[in-house]
Amino acid sequence: MLYRTLGKTGLEVSEVGLGTSKGLVERLSREEGERLVARALDLGVNFIDTARHYGRGEAEARVGAAMRGRRDSVFICTKGGTIAGGGRSFARESLLRSMDVSLQTLGTDYVDVYLLHMAGPSAVKPGSEPTETLLELKESGKARFIGASVDGSGVWPALANDALDVLEITFNLADLYVAEEGFLDAAVEKEVGLVVKEPLAVANFYRSAPYPAWVAHLWERLQYYDFLRDESEMSAAEIALRFVLGEPRIHTAVPGTSRVEHLEANVALSDGTPLPETFARQIRDCYRKAVAAVG
Repeated sequence: MLYRTLGKTGLEVSEVGLGTSKGLVERLSREEGERLVARALDLGVNFIDTARHYGRGEAEARVGAAMRGRRDSVFICTKGGTIAGGGRSFARESLLRSMDVSLQTLGTDYVDVYLLHMAGPSAVKPGSEPTETLLELKESGKARFIGASVDGSGVWPALANDALDVLEITFNLADLYVAEEGFLDAAVEKEVGLVVKEPLAVANFYRSAPYPAWVAHLWERLQYYDFLRDESEMSAAEIALRFVLGEPRIHTAVPGTSRVEHLEANVALSDGTPLPETFARQIRDCYRKAVAAVG
């Protein structure tokens, strides 16, 4: 496993982390989920991304159980602000309560990174109530570092907020916005830590229809990536993750999985081997064609 410095936080994080949004709770029993997280830690993964919202707290519970006795060697990133029914509440009392529940569920008295979950521009505005609440949590020691999970053009307001240490962004072979629009260079200049969610968007390539709805735009774009059908040299999943890991301006990618063999395959790609330029060039060309055609 290779490690990178998470921007100005100074945390040395595994470039392949573990996401826990779906597979960990939807397809596995609690015991199986705990074993999967423990296996990730055994393999050198030290950055776990979770959220109060995932599985109504079940993801945090499984992460907490797996890291008992290993807390000092694990960096935990969790998120708050999502409430029952899929709504958002970044009000001070809601975030403070969410943090306390997360800490209790995880079985720890602090998290390494605490993020506003799917935050919009008003939430990440300097001096906003959510920003001030994050700073309060940081001052209290409950969160070592703070930030936001943001998407698309929403990355720019978050980057403008100097109080935020870490941003969780989308970057994958079907969504190159942060690279194409200069965001990655700007983030490096400000030494903001960058966590990449959904690095394996290629999973949508194999679906016959855009499901679930929130990945419809990725599915539509991936229909233009015909070269992924030829897996004689490299699987589509390997192409996808090597492409993300080949970007030196990001710090850790957090693919999720419910299968130990997929976890082990993801970790094995953290070997410093670059994606051949022929593939990288095809990804960039296909992305631009897809965006021009379907947005």
